[in-house]
Amino acid sequence: MWMRVAEEHLAMGHRRETARAWDLAEASYAETDFWTDRNWIRLWLTPDCFGSVRAVVYSATGRPDEAVPVAEQVAADLAGALGKSDAIALVNAALALAASGHLTRAADVGRQAMAAVRTAESTGCMPRARLLEGMLRKHPKPASSSRAFFEELETTQHHLDGLTLKRRPNTTV
Repeated sequence: MWMRVAEEHLAMGHRRETARAWDLAEASYAETDFWTDRNWIRLWLTPDCFGSVRAVVYSATGRPDEAVPVAEQVAADLAGALGKSDAIALVNAALALAASGHLTRAADVGRQAMAAVRTAESTGCMPRARLLEGMLRKHPKPASSSRAFFEELETTQHHLDGLTLKRRPNTTV
């Protein structure tokens, strides 16, 4: 719960409240017994998921030197992973890297995230992927890795749009 509270404060731009909520999230996470608590916690709140949010919070609260190694660890742990929660964690890791000034690496991790999004066929990451796109486009001369991410993002969006069109029920009257 505290992780989500920290994310909400972060989304509203409340850095001090984000940091306080994150401290509580860290303490709660350290006390969680994943094997005796509810099954969904073990499935939903993986170390990579938690680590990716940690990286985003650190990068947004003035701790980029701590954010980068966490984001890199998440990206390394999830290399080749293609699930929905993997996609979410990878997008978060890419955002943390971009916010910390590591644009080339952020674009590379973003491409990895787009592969997971397409495989999982999950649209939930797309708003955050568009946020990453905005961060990468701010650079006056985007690197080739950023341009490759932009192409992957558009390919992913096209793929997801095609799924939506195929799944629409026949509503003719």
